[in-house]
Amino acid sequence: MSKNKIFVLLALLLLLFIPLRALRADSPLETPVTIEPVKVGIYQNKPLIFTDEAGRVSGVYADLLGYIAKKEGWRIEYVACNWADCLNLLERGEIDLMTAIAYSEARDEQYDFNRETALSNWGQVYAPRHSDIQSILDLEGKRIAVLEDDIHAQKLAEILNEFRIESELVKLQSYSAVFELIEEQKVDAGVVNRLFAAQNEYDYGVAKTSIIFNPLEIRFAAPEGRNQDLLLALDRNLAELRKDPDSIYHQSLNKWLGFAESTRFELPDWLKWTLTVAVLLILFFAVTTVVSRVQVKTKTAELREQNKKLRREIAEREHAEIALQKSEQKYRGLFNGVPVGLYRSTPEGVVLDANLAMVKMMGYPDRETILTADTSQIYVEPQVRLEWQKLLAEKGVVYNFEAQWYRRDGSIIWVRDSAQLVRDQQRNILYYDGKIEDITAQKRAEEEALRRNQELSLRTAAIEQSAEGVLIIDKNGKAIYVNPAFERINGYSYSEIMKDMSLSQILTNNEYDPVYQDLLKTVESGRIWRGRLTNSRKDGSLFTYDATVTPVRNEAGEITHYAGVQRDVTKLLELEEQYRQAQKMEAIGRLTSGIAHDFNNLLTAINGYADLLKRDLPSDSPAQTMLDNILGAGRRAASLIRQLLVFSRKQVLNPSVLSLNMIVADMNKMLQRIIGEHIAMTTDLAPGLRPVKADATQVEQVLMNLAINARDAMPDGGELFIKTANVVIDAQTAKQMIDLAPGNYVTLTVSDTGAGISSEVKTHLFEPFFTTKEVGKGTGLGLATVFGIIKQSGGQIVVDSVLGQGSAFCIYLPAEDFVKPQSSPKEMAETAPTGVETLLVVEDDSVIREMTVGILRQYGYTVLEAADGLQALQSLEAHCAKVDLLLTDVVMPRMDGKTLADRARQSCPKIKILFTSGYPGDTIARHGVLDSGLAFMQKPFSPTTLLKKIRAVLDESSWPDQLTYE
Repeated sequence: MSKNKIFVLLALLLLLFIPLRALRADSPLETPVTIEPVKVGIYQNKPLIFTDEAGRVSGVYADLLGYIAKKEGWRIEYVACNWADCLNLLERGEIDLMTAIAYSEARDEQYDFNRETALSNWGQVYAPRHSDIQSILDLEGKRIAVLEDDIHAQKLAEILNEFRIESELVKLQSYSAVFELIEEQKVDAGVVNRLFAAQNEYDYGVAKTSIIFNPLEIRFAAPEGRNQDLLLALDRNLAELRKDPDSIYHQSLNKWLGFAESTRFELPDWLKWTLTVAVLLILFFAVTTVVSRVQVKTKTAELREQNKKLRREIAEREHAEIALQKSEQKYRGLFNGVPVGLYRSTPEGVVLDANLAMVKMMGYPDRETILTADTSQIYVEPQVRLEWQKLLAEKGVVYNFEAQWYRRDGSIIWVRDSAQLVRDQQRNILYYDGKIEDITAQKRAEEEALRRNQELSLRTAAIEQSAEGVLIIDKNGKAIYVNPAFERINGYSYSEIMKDMSLSQILTNNEYDPVYQDLLKTVESGRIWRGRLTNSRKDGSLFTYDATVTPVRNEAGEITHYAGVQRDVTKLLELEEQYRQAQKMEAIGRLTSGIAHDFNNLLTAINGYADLLKRDLPSDSPAQTMLDNILGAGRRAASLIRQLLVFSRKQVLNPSVLSLNMIVADMNKMLQRIIGEHIAMTTDLAPGLRPVKADATQVEQVLMNLAINARDAMPDGGELFIKTANVVIDAQTAKQMIDLAPGNYVTLTVSDTGAGISSEVKTHLFEPFFTTKEVGKGTGLGLATVFGIIKQSGGQIVVDSVLGQGSAFCIYLPAEDFVKPQSSPKEMAETAPTGVETLLVVEDDSVIREMTVGILRQYGYTVLEAADGLQALQSLEAHCAKVDLLLTDVVMPRMDGKTLADRARQSCPKIKILFTSGYPGDTIARHGVLDSGLAFMQKPFSPTTLLKKIRAVLDESSWPDQLTYE
């Protein structure tokens, strides 16, 4: 074959080769058929993805997807839809893949994205030609066309909102429609992505502005949780295609976006040689056939054209520089004019830029100074900055991140930081752009509000848990709040008080009560009212409470509500009354004990001499009757003194361990005779009743006085009940009873079905000489004596009575351990014993001393006498061996009886001692005479009692009075 033929053949092959490469770059690869098609959503976004005039799916993503589908064996089925519909189909899972979709965190919550980014994109604002829109502020009041559900449209809305710019967003179905409305000037501006704009802006009458925003990564997306195999295959192939400069990826970018061709085609050496020869031949023939003048003209024309283009480019560049300067001035004005801090800083803490608001907020004098600051050191808590950087690295943007910063002077402020992270093409962090708001005042207000809320919660809890009732009512008297204590005190529930009760029902049982009327008048005048009211509980029981009612005013000083505090003082008043009663009785007791000594001495002499006269006179002497009257009056006077001393709890007791059941049983018949046949008596004696320690005689007197009192309350007949029981008093019950400690007690209850006792009478029930009986039918000492005996025995008496329903007197006595009770005392024989021993009588009252000495000598005793202790000691020095018994008064001048007795025992160890006194028990006890083992005889005493007592002491026999006073 000749060389010419070879050359022609190679040329034809070269011409065939070039179209084949172009076809491969321009046409999507057909995919093999698979059983299940991969449904891919496409929309009109030239040059990324679109349908051309012939109805073919074209664009960068069509090329990439066609190549990958053929390699992976997919069968692609394209689903045409507008942008919003495509997103809806993707969310519902009706398509398998979505092309050319920008990645964002919000969308990542709805869809799954591949990881490899095909392209980067951003939003660009376009306007009609010759428009003056060049900054965000210029969009105020403008109509702006956007793609519906477009991520750039959403970002623009956020920016406008942050700058408080009011604009109308016109939502369309394609970027082409956006450019069409701008060209027709039906809108003032529009937003498209930069790739669409680069391909299509010259086809429309639009002009780009200097407003660019929202850099994004364009990827593939699949329905949430589905088609992970498709996304992984896309990532794997994209990573390989991006590395190969001759791949379909770079060819498609060059074809659709006009990027610099990065591929290089290498010819075989033999073809290079052949082409070289051909070129040389062509040049040879050209040189020989073209005239040099034509060449010069052609070159000159080319140079002129190039020169024109160069001048146009220079003019355009100068115009662009001027526009850029104007845009920079507008941007800088906007940057410094906004009232919030704006900054740009590096991850290392270098401040690249800051506006005037930021400079002022951080306390720097100017922008140049703040550029020297280190933002890594401004955080009060360094770990907070690390957290902020971590969030930015993960999400790319952070909104409303709150932290504490140091200002230049060291003061601390609270800031709210919204920032975005900017990366280079290698995904390295370039810088942070952020917006800062000083929220220190807001934080302080929040802290103050929190503190006030905590205080309010504490006040509410304190009111809810208060032991005193709290009530809040409105101006109309309607209750709007009561605390639990108010419910407990009044006995009504919250709902009952809120719903049904009037103010008068809530506060008092008598709305005409002058105290209640004074309350209303006082609070309505704006003053605070304090006072005491009485009301009825839900169960009908009365209670008394102290109240304070305060007007509540609003900010204008007008009264809107009333607040009341209620404290139940019913129990307190009862205790106060009991205390006053006790004080009253104590005062009477002190008076009684003060005169008891003198009365007892007088009665001792009167009764003693009358008894001696009666013994000396013949039995038929007319004087016997008079002496009997004298002795009777003396005994009644002595009994009266004893009752007064019992009432005042100062008499000498003879306590022993005994059974109340035994005493009640012993007195059964006698009590029946006392109350009469018209009254039925019933006893209920508890089995296993614990013993008590008390004076049996005094207990009998208590029982008798209560029975008589019950009889007088039932003149027309009735029933008398006597009951005993074992009880245990706990601490709570003990608090309600004066002078009663918690523990085991025995109760003796005497109740009747009589007329009952009124509240007024009940307050004076135990007062001496208080009686409701007719003159001559009562002394007023019966219940006072009962009260005194019980108190002196360590117990308490409680009265429960209702008018018309009878009364019950319940006596509490401390329980003792089980021992064999002593029998009640028996009267000694009436015969006065005689004696021959020698006695020393010491008495400062000469009348009593002479009477005592006379009686003793009359009955055979040898008697020595002394007026005081010193005389007695002198007599003992002379007659110590003869004196068998010392009878001494307790309270005497110069030396008391106890001291005398102690001195006498020192000199006369075998001497017997008998004390006597007219003073009450507490006085005697102070002198130590009532100690165990000492014999004592209370004045007044009769000659028989004196003789029996002396005989008993001399014979060392037991005597009931020989016990300790309590």
